[in-house]
Amino acid sequence: MCSRINLYELLLTQLNPNNVLMGKKILSYEENELGVNVCCADNSTYCGDILVGADGAYSRIRQTLHRNMHKRGLLSKADKEQRIPGYVCVAGVAKQDDCEKYPYLKDPYVHFCSVLGTKGLGWHTVNIPDNQICWAMWMQLDQSAAEKEQQSLENSEFSASDTEPLAKVFRDMLCPHGGTMGDLVDSTPQDIMSKLYIEEKLYDSWYYGRTVLLGDACHSVCSPRPPSR
Repeated sequence: MCSRINLYELLLTQLNPNNVLMGKKILSYEENELGVNVCCADNSTYCGDILVGADGAYSRIRQTLHRNMHKRGLLSKADKEQRIPGYVCVAGVAKQDDCEKYPYLKDPYVHFCSVLGTKGLGWHTVNIPDNQICWAMWMQLDQSAAEKEQQSLENSEFSASDTEPLAKVFRDMLCPHGGTMGDLVDSTPQDIMSKLYIEEKLYDSWYYGRTVLLGDACHSVCSPRPPSR
């Protein structure tokens, strides 16, 4: 097992760097008989034969694909339903060199530890190579909170400060690997800490024309979590 950052680096070494564009935000795309044209926020456009949307649970490509299908009366009833977030989550990867405080770091095996708390709270940790600990903390949203956060589902961009309120809730919770969850948060760089809303949703429509969806863009699922209240 490795962190997502290490996985990205490994995949990038297998690609032509000229074919990898960073810092692009896709707004929409259009299809015609010649191929697919992708439009980005910086007014750049890119053309190709097919489009694979692997842009996560808040996929702009899925939004456009479903909008196009809806206009043609092809979108299923289930896919028209509004997405309501079930949980809000903060996750990151901490670097820890204190093997006495975190004895699992001495072990060549991966240890996945999950705590299912009360009041819809839960957290888990897993040690990976290079003295790193992946962690996640989540809180179940009640109906009113979920509806309030609904607008955020379509925007996967959050600043570092957006993680602070939820992280504060878990600061004094005991970490299964040692110390507290606050210790892991403090040793995690802000640029690799993320906030996301999660809910289980399997889409009926995951391809149309020259476009296909992959991963969370078409089947968003929750990680191990506390039981429903």
